[in-house]
Amino acid sequence: MAAAPDPPKRKRVLRKLKSKYRLLLINDRTFEERFSIRLSRLNVLLLAIAAAVFFVVVRPYNHWKERSATDADVEPTNEEKMVALLEEIARQPR
Repeated sequence: MAAAPDPPKRKRVLRKLKSKYRLLLINDRTFEERFSIRLSRLNVLLLAIAAAVFFVVVRPYNHWKERSATDADVEPTNEEKMVALLEEIARQPR
């Protein structure tokens, strides 16, 4: 008797990605279920991609935003200090 042909590889992968799993957090002492969520491999994959995009796009933007806010408070260079001092001395009456 011939065995049933295997489904194409693509369909097997899609079926595995869509299969639901249950993630449980259980208290070891009381075996009380603290948290439960149903996930699929596809959900976890999409969550990982979203987190990666967040860290690649949003975090550098926040760093740039903070950096540009502090650039306004940059201390003047020694040359700028010297010019300001010379201008102040020139303004003083003799």
